[in-house]
Amino acid sequence: MRTNNDIRLAEEVEEIDLILGGHDHVYEIRKVNGKLVIKSGTDFRQFSKITLVYDHENRKIFDIKVDEINITSDMDEDPYLVAELNKFKTVLEEKMENTIAILDCDLDGRFSSVRTKETNIGNLITDVMLYAVPDADFALINSGTLRSDRIHPKGTLKMRDLVNILPYMESLLVIHIDGRQIYRALENGVSQFPKYEGRFPQVSGISFEFDPTKPSGSRVNINSIMIQGEPIDEDKLYKMVTKEFIVQGKDGYDVLKECSIYKNTEQCLTLLQAVNEYLETYKLIQALNNNDSINSNEKKIRRNSLKIILPQAAANLKNPDDYVCHLNPQVEDRIIII
Repeated sequence: MRTNNDIRLAEEVEEIDLILGGHDHVYEIRKVNGKLVIKSGTDFRQFSKITLVYDHENRKIFDIKVDEINITSDMDEDPYLVAELNKFKTVLEEKMENTIAILDCDLDGRFSSVRTKETNIGNLITDVMLYAVPDADFALINSGTLRSDRIHPKGTLKMRDLVNILPYMESLLVIHIDGRQIYRALENGVSQFPKYEGRFPQVSGISFEFDPTKPSGSRVNINSIMIQGEPIDEDKLYKMVTKEFIVQGKDGYDVLKECSIYKNTEQCLTLLQAVNEYLETYKLIQALNNNDSINSNEKKIRRNSLKIILPQAAANLKNPDDYVCHLNPQVEDRIIII
């Protein structure tokens, strides 16, 4: 659980003496309502030696001592443990080689692309985010999310590739955001263009245009912003699925700290989970690249650029490659540079 839920548990359940927590990637020891809450840290950098002093006569714990042990290179490896871990390492390496999708096009994950313009890899990831939260209006991430910095060629996409694209277990959440705040968020996103800044946005369900010749803070044409094919309403509250990282104001997205939470991180998947589970759920997914995908006479932003072929439809498929997702995301004028 997150720390706030650990604290709530300590405050409300008298029978608990000790809470061993994780998830927040911090090492922390705090006392709440007379109870110790210990967070485990991250990447095995620390562990806790906990001594419980028990009163046998009264059948209760009357003291808890905690020593923080930091893992350093001064510690010798345990030969038995190394041998056991190597077994898991082999299993992990095998999983990294699993084919999770077939790419029917190259995916452009280069920093020079994702940090300066709309890209098909950004469209793919944000489309999946929007699919994972059906009642959200649009999705936005900072392009610093996408870390592979290379073109992923047409053909097999392995789990190793996905982990290289999304190496961090970053939490998704959904916020309420009004039209004016959306404008300010987009302005921040393009404020450093053409620098390769991680704040540059990748989006789904929303489109806009900006003029890089104008001063930062006034580059986005507010009249060009469309959400689900409709002009933005400055007074309307929208639901945006995004990452906890930028809701905390990181990468210059201070405006998002003003927004209220609609669905917190406990109610949403991590970004890597959302993508992986999407690919696992459906036997075959093909990108819409015909007249069904977009009306040529209208500029519509699709909720999702992926067409679902349900598992029962896969019964007649002969090629083994048909039993994984086929992906063919395209650039669709979601972000227009004028």
